Amino acid sequence: MDRIAIVSGATSGIGLKIVENFTSQGIFTIMLGRNEDKLKTIQQYLGKAVTSYRCQDLMDTDSIQPCILEIAEKYENIDILVNCACIFEFCSIEQLDIKKLKDIINTNLIGTIALTKAVASIMVRRKKGQIINIESIAATKGFEYGAAYVASKFGLAGFSQVLWSEMKKYEIKVCSIRPGLVNTDLFRNMHETYDL
Repeated sequence: MDRIAIVSGATSGIGLKIVENFTSQGIFTIMLGRNEDKLKTIQQYLGKAVTSYRCQDLMDTDSIQPCILEIAEKYENIDILVNCACIFEFCSIEQLDIKKLKDIINTNLIGTIALTKAVASIMVRRKKGQIINIESIAATKGFEYGAAYVASKFGLAGFSQVLWSEMKKYEIKVCSIRPGLVNTDLFRNMHETYDL
């Protein structure tokens, strides 16, 4: 295998498109996701260019390290990590459910940091790799009804800056991608709920 990538949030939206793009370029892609049925369907569709691991849930940070260790034992070298897993809830601040807030922060920020930590240790040993964080335009500008989502993405933007500073001495590239509204399930749900 020439290059190996790990993509979180690989079963839909931007994550799935990244998987398809990587495989079209000959990059063997390891998909991480919660939905085992979707992972199997995508694997059947893309064939030997991909494999998948059901990484329980990024909210469950204890499940991340064993998953990455299992991957590392089999594939040894991880060249690319794309952090694309994300959940959301759009509502006014007075209606914001604190449990949902914790779920969003734990998935979009803490889980992403935990996954990056596990994979970065592999890259640091090799002094080679690339980490790509899908942040969203919400990492730069807040918007109405987006308190939890925006807070998680602002946090991810700060983490990306720190990660870039720490990883450059190992020649590991770190970049952020900040898409605006994209025609995904997330966007369609927003559109239907808030008449955007």
